[in-house]
Amino acid sequence: MKILYIIKSCDSYYSTRVSFIRDGWINKINNNSDYVVITSSIEDDKTYKCNCGDTYISTAEKVRSFLNNYQFEGYDWYFLIDDDVFVFPERLENYISEINIEPDTPTVIANINCYFSEMKEDSFCGGAGVLMTKKTINLFKDFISQDSESCGYGCDDCFLFCLSLNLELKIINNSPGDSSFGKFIPTYYKENHANERIDECILLHMIRSESEHKELYQKFYE
Repeated sequence: MKILYIIKSCDSYYSTRVSFIRDGWINKINNNSDYVVITSSIEDDKTYKCNCGDTYISTAEKVRSFLNNYQFEGYDWYFLIDDDVFVFPERLENYISEINIEPDTPTVIANINCYFSEMKEDSFCGGAGVLMTKKTINLFKDFISQDSESCGYGCDDCFLFCLSLNLELKIINNSPGDSSFGKFIPTYYKENHANERIDECILLHMIRSESEHKELYQKFYE
């Protein structure tokens, strides 16, 4: 199983949040998988520099630039996440095996409106993770290469949801009626770490300190 983990970050968090991930859970992805970080002006062999805005409302621009310009072919699944998450890669792989969806199927799996209750429009909750098949991300890439204006700019949550609707993709909502954790890709916040479902979730969201990353890594991997 080949998964590309796409980590959205910014210059100001590169030396902290991205570093915490590189020292921790990312080392547990399988040998066929890989990761790339998207940021504004920092670049290395694992970091895509978009030369675009570096604020929250620039995240759509970052993702649009990545889809347009980065050579990311060769993977079965693509997992777009924020830089403040702790992922359990083996649980993600188990989940993908269980749902039995072929990579050539146009499918996207994400939380919908999990915490944006004030929003007037539907949206993905991108920080919790947006899981896309190979077919989906290629459809996204083709669509924006032909239409650079549709779906606008702003946050990537709204941008990707808009693309999915335009392309009439199959959308699996993994948080039906529950704002604390999703059915398929559970999202846990710091106050919920004691929740017994921590032993089955795929990722923890809003993990922003080195101590939290180390604590989780030691608990589950050492």
